[in-house]
Amino acid sequence: MKNFIHDTTIVNSERNFLNTLSSEDSQTLIEKLLEEKLARKKSIGKLSFNQESLWISNQTMVENAAYHVAFAVKIKGDFNFEIFKNSLQQIVDRHESLRTCFLMQDENPI
Repeated sequence: MKNFIHDTTIVNSERNFLNTLSSEDSQTLIEKLLEEKLARKKSIGKLSFNQESLWISNQTMVENAAYHVAFAVKIKGDFNFEIFKNSLQQIVDRHESLRTCFLMQDENPI
């Protein structure tokens, strides 16, 4: 019974499916998945309810700094700016919300 449950997981099913593909089919599948991911990133759609709420809040309460956190850090000793910059970029790359911006189309955010 334990093997049955283990073998029927989605991960194992996907792994078994991928093992049956030829290297050419695998390459084609990978290319198609990457194209779809890129198309989703490029597509502009309607804001989610939470995004729209945040946008409305930001527009109506301009002076409100509820989502702004300002702080200063004093660094002692050697500081490698390139490593710091690359570290911040990795954080931004990992979290889509840090790359999100709202565009206006027909006076509505998208």
